[in-house]
Amino acid sequence: EPHPVAIVADNSSQPLVIYYSRTGKAQTVATALARRLSCDHVPIVSKRSIGIMTITLDQLFNRDDAQEPFSRSLGHYNPLIIVSPIWFMKLSSPVRTFLQQHPELRGKDIYIITTSGGPMERKNQAIAEFAKAKGLNVRGVFNISGVMRKTKEDLEADVKMLIEKNLQHLAAPGTR
Repeated sequence: EPHPVAIVADNSSQPLVIYYSRTGKAQTVATALARRLSCDHVPIVSKRSIGIMTITLDQLFNRDDAQEPFSRSLGHYNPLIIVSPIWFMKLSSPVRTFLQQHPELRGKDIYIITTSGGPMERKNQAIAEFAKAKGLNVRGVFNISGVMRKTKEDLEADVKMLIEKNLQHLAAPGTR
């Protein structure tokens, strides 16, 4: 019979929400996802001050971000839910860099949730292909659009709908 402590320590089916947020909108989405899925959420922290010029240059030239070491070992988490703003129709440079620089993501089930000012559904396939090219097991790419004009309550309602429509299977029993 397995020792009970070993069972408690095994988070292999525990989701983890990882996010980058410059304006707070992606953080609101990540926090709501983590609360509804009963899991942790951890930020990607850039070492740089990211303003519009940095964003423009990063996106035009596919520049990598300089990041603080990630604060969590990913070994025991699956799936991983990555929340990223969209800048110039692409994943933000901090999230692109994170996906490229963490080989322990390979073999994990990955869901990517993007936040954008306008509709991005036509770009979901390109985002999935980018992540798959990095060796990631992409299970879905979803977008929450119109974020700049949405309140915290609007974003939380969007997350609730996203989970009900696409991520119900990730919700812990009793929270569905």
